[in-house]
Amino acid sequence: MHMRRRWPIALAATRRGLASIAFVDEILTAAKALHSDTTPPRPRLNPPNAWRVPTSPRPLDVARLRRMYASGQAPYETVAALDALGFVWDPIAFKWSTRLAALSVYQRIHGDVLVPRGFVIPVGDMQWPRDAWNLKLGVFVHNVRSGRAVLSPKQLEQLEHLGFVWDPVEHHWIMHIAALKAYKALHGDVCVPQRFIVPPDWADTRLHGLRLGRFVNSLRTRRLSESQAATVAALGFVYNMPEYNWERKLLALRLYKEIHGDLLVPKSFVVPQAAPWPASLWGLPLGPIVRSLRNSARDDTRADLDAIGFVWDPLGDNWDMIVLALKTYEQVFGHLRVATNFVVPSNDPWPPATWRLHLGSAVTQLRHRVDDMSTEQMDLLGLIIALDVDGDTPDDDELL
Repeated sequence: MHMRRRWPIALAATRRGLASIAFVDEILTAAKALHSDTTPPRPRLNPPNAWRVPTSPRPLDVARLRRMYASGQAPYETVAALDALGFVWDPIAFKWSTRLAALSVYQRIHGDVLVPRGFVIPVGDMQWPRDAWNLKLGVFVHNVRSGRAVLSPKQLEQLEHLGFVWDPVEHHWIMHIAALKAYKALHGDVCVPQRFIVPPDWADTRLHGLRLGRFVNSLRTRRLSESQAATVAALGFVYNMPEYNWERKLLALRLYKEIHGDLLVPKSFVVPQAAPWPASLWGLPLGPIVRSLRNSARDDTRADLDAIGFVWDPLGDNWDMIVLALKTYEQVFGHLRVATNFVVPSNDPWPPATWRLHLGSAVTQLRHRVDDMSTEQMDLLGLIIALDVDGDTPDDDELL
């Protein structure tokens, strides 16, 4: 009677063992079929825990097989066969590793992990892991930032290692301010042209490609926090560029007059990159600016120019000085073939009133303003041209 009680229990255990083997075999058969039907490159095999397949009237219990694997109870041969098919034993770990690998590729391609929210990994692009194709990577990044994705300390560490940005707005500000500081170190100011893009030869590779000009222009139109306003103010930020440019031109004209004694700026004069000129003026095309002002200065700027002694008509305003300098030139050199770059020296026998006069430029101007000349000026020009018959006159490249 004791033996009769044990027999049903042993039989039931045997039946459960057979059932276990049968359900494992069903999963393996379905996995092989799916693998053979998939076109290479094949993704990892990651069926749902309750896997519905056409060959079975009921969902296959993949969750049970995964529990058996985790506890070391899954048949060795089955595990080996499924491993060969790329079977995913831990879907949660697989999901994380796939997204982490995708972020790593994004960083390699774009230089950061600032993934736009709508970014989806393209299908068929071999740059990306096969398992990440069609992955909504932008949504994943958004969920991480918003806290919807709960991460372990190890996962957080992995993201930090990739340079994950938790606050893209703050990151955008920090990067562009760093670029603005670098620009000032190179150019002496933060008057960035609107189309300026950080070039690839800057030392800080993180800044390459930043549209710094667009950022600077936006600062002039948007509301800044007190902290942000203080940051850009400390860099010498200019909110009113037209006013700044005008004051810069006036400063250059004042310094030119201090250095040369007049405002007869040669046409091609560019502020040199040397003292006593400040770095903020280096490279300023002052000659072309002066010509433009003579032709099209606005009424509201004329008073500023008159106050510094601006020369509106270099021939008319300085006619007597030019004639005096030409007479002296003829006495000194015996001709009137004045070199284009000739400047009256500040010594005898030149009259002090003519010292540092750009006589070569004045003579060139005479040749180019025939239609505007008086009879007296025409007579003088005729004399100069008569002396130029031999072709000894230098090139006319220094117009006033």
